[in-house]
Amino acid sequence: MAEYTILVGSNDPMRRRFLETVLERAGHHAIGASSALEATSATANGAERLHLIVLDRTFGEDAAAPLRAMYPGVPVLVVEHENSAELLTVVGQRLARPPAENA
Repeated sequence: MAEYTILVGSNDPMRRRFLETVLERAGHHAIGASSALEATSATANGAERLHLIVLDRTFGEDAAAPLRAMYPGVPVLVVEHENSAELLTVVGQRLARPPAENA
């Protein structure tokens, strides 16, 4: 799997670290955020090109709307209780879609 930059948002530190670790072990660059404000500012400097945004369900759909507006065309994936294999399958499927299908 190619390396992608993925923003990971979860207000639960253990869950966020789990998501980051799973993605990093798969060869991706994960950027963690513990709040909507942190998520929107984590890549605001433009140094990182995001390929995917993964939000824990507890992080809320509220955070998804401003991130979708800030990063049009970058898919936003809201996950719940996936284990590592399920998470990687869902992430891989989302990254494999053409950009038009991810919007």
